[in-house]
Amino acid sequence: KFFKNYEYKMDDEFDVAIVTPLVHYCMGGLKIDTTGRVLNKEGKPIRGLYAAGELMGGVHGNNRLGGNSLLDCVVFGRLTGKDLCENVLGLNNKLNLKELKNAPAAQKPAPVAEKVAAAAAPAPAPNGYTMEEVAKHNTESDCWVALNGEVLDVTDFLPEHPGGKLAIMTFAGKDASKEFNMIHPADVVEKYASDAVLGPVVEASAAPAAPVAAAAAAPAAPTNGYTLEEVAKHNTDTDCWVALNGQVLDVTDFLPEHPGGKLAIMTFAGKDASREFNMIHPADVVEKYVPESILGPVVEASAAAAAPAAAAPANGITMEEVAKHTSETDCWVVVNGQVLDVTDFLPEHPGGKLAIMTFAGKDASKEFNMIHPADVVEKYASDAILGPVVEASAVAPAGASSNLAQPLLSDYSAKAAPAQWWGEERNTCDMHGPLGPSVWSYCAALCYFVWMFVLETLKTIFTVKNWKNISDKSGLTRSAIFMMVFVTIHALGNIHLFFGAIHFNAYAYFLNHPCPWSTLLLPVEIYLLAAGLLHVTVATVRTFKFKSMNSSVDQLWLFLTGSVLFVFLVVHLMQFRFVSEAAAPQYYFRSKWMYPFYCSSDDTSCQLVHFKDLYKMEMKYFESFGWVLFYEAGVIAFWSHMKEGIRKVIAAYAGIPRKYKSQAQFFGQLMAWVLGLLYFSYPLFSYFAPIKDWAKYDAAMPTPVE
Repeated sequence: KFFKNYEYKMDDEFDVAIVTPLVHYCMGGLKIDTTGRVLNKEGKPIRGLYAAGELMGGVHGNNRLGGNSLLDCVVFGRLTGKDLCENVLGLNNKLNLKELKNAPAAQKPAPVAEKVAAAAAPAPAPNGYTMEEVAKHNTESDCWVALNGEVLDVTDFLPEHPGGKLAIMTFAGKDASKEFNMIHPADVVEKYASDAVLGPVVEASAAPAAPVAAAAAAPAAPTNGYTLEEVAKHNTDTDCWVALNGQVLDVTDFLPEHPGGKLAIMTFAGKDASREFNMIHPADVVEKYVPESILGPVVEASAAAAAPAAAAPANGITMEEVAKHTSETDCWVVVNGQVLDVTDFLPEHPGGKLAIMTFAGKDASKEFNMIHPADVVEKYASDAILGPVVEASAVAPAGASSNLAQPLLSDYSAKAAPAQWWGEERNTCDMHGPLGPSVWSYCAALCYFVWMFVLETLKTIFTVKNWKNISDKSGLTRSAIFMMVFVTIHALGNIHLFFGAIHFNAYAYFLNHPCPWSTLLLPVEIYLLAAGLLHVTVATVRTFKFKSMNSSVDQLWLFLTGSVLFVFLVVHLMQFRFVSEAAAPQYYFRSKWMYPFYCSSDDTSCQLVHFKDLYKMEMKYFESFGWVLFYEAGVIAFWSHMKEGIRKVIAAYAGIPRKYKSQAQFFGQLMAWVLGLLYFSYPLFSYFAPIKDWAKYDAAMPTPVE
């Protein structure tokens, strides 16, 4: 296909390239602005010093991947070149693409403000434009944004924007000052888009313009809640409301603190985000972390309170009406002059529902036509067509009704309490099963959590893959999970300490002699030793391979707590496990092979056996408050190490679906807390409830017959 009529041979000499691991993206380095200028410690550009070219990673947010260097040559390199010419070389001649295309005959375009005044658009306030006026220009063919108190018409600039037009369209008709200032120099508008400035943003005039304007004024929020129409007005990052499960939240102050970034919230600013929110958040997250953001319930607008702004023409639907349908439960879009209700189609859209929701309540014709055949709507979604788009009728709004015969409960639905988490909206079988989202997600997460322990423990026992590569993280996580299974059993077994010596020692004897002809604990201990050595070795290698000793304490926390835990375990084993039975005190009791693993001292039908008196050894050690403090320090190191370790294991474990990660983390942290409290209680119990008469303790044991 590619080498037709080309004569080539296979006996040529070839150079062999050696492929080695490398860092694909190296984030960090010099701090720069969007034009590539290197910034000093004060955040000001150093004149003449630029970071640009194939090695520049680009400018991105802290939740984004690094940029592709070759693409950045084109995008950011262009901006760097412009800035270099203007500010360093002094070439200040500005010539935009339109002027270049039409030169020399083209006249300088008339100011945009004059064009707007000449058109049939609503007249601005005498000294500027209100945000209400800006909000009307939110399509690709008519796009305004507010930046630092100035209104810009960026319609013609959309295809030229280095970051893509979607970055601007996200804030079409809104105030984008905060996001703009985060990544742009202060003078970028004056340099590159000065002709787009229309005028300043002003407050709406308080003078009554006309009876129509007075009638169309937004009604005050109902005393018992807020309508979605009221919520829709708060859609900027300086005034951001969202509706969640029947409650209205003011999340303006929470935007910079949101773990997923503020854009994730701003996508649903002024809208109902319940469905998306419930997919990835626990039911009680609002009450736990942002209860102060709750303003009140969502209610239906009272039929008597708000007068219709204008009657919808009988032969179609206005854009004003379309703009009201912007939620996932009520989504309209305009495509090629037709209004479509695509609410039911959202989950079926091959490109995902977010691709449609970006244009909810707007005209999406241009984007739609770029990637769809002309007849796709008629073929696959003809039932979604509501009618054509028409201009708003000039019919004056009707006066308020004087009918006083309305039923007493006509607005009952508006006054009813919003849906709770167990209500119909959030407890549907098709979404979450019959148990509801919270119960179902926690049950599923618990199953995945337990299965992770079972599967990884079996892999640790029955595979040697752990040993193939000493840097492989599986050798770290599997051994950790295997040891966590053991410490769980060990902690539960130590509960026998609270019930006395015979309970404690009989259980220990059973673990070593589960049946007369075998032993259980020895092979388990051998595996534990292997798992422990593997865990320590891999952890040490990975710590010093991927981190340096000048790393912060939080990055080395697992290594530090692990080191303390290692010392603690060595001492603990020397005190209890590595003491021979001959050197340890002996405990005599009558044993049986069923729970509670012992008989009464006078029951001669049970065999009299002896075992290392672990109970006495433990109580003797913990008579010393110094040993109590040593063990409590070791327990704290163990608890902290396990708590952080299991968090990392669950976060990286591919077997737990992402939507259940947070619930699985809950069970992991719960497990760490329970084990930590159990281990913490044993030394304290032994210290505060000691054996006061050891002679009486020894006399209570049955005496072996010589």
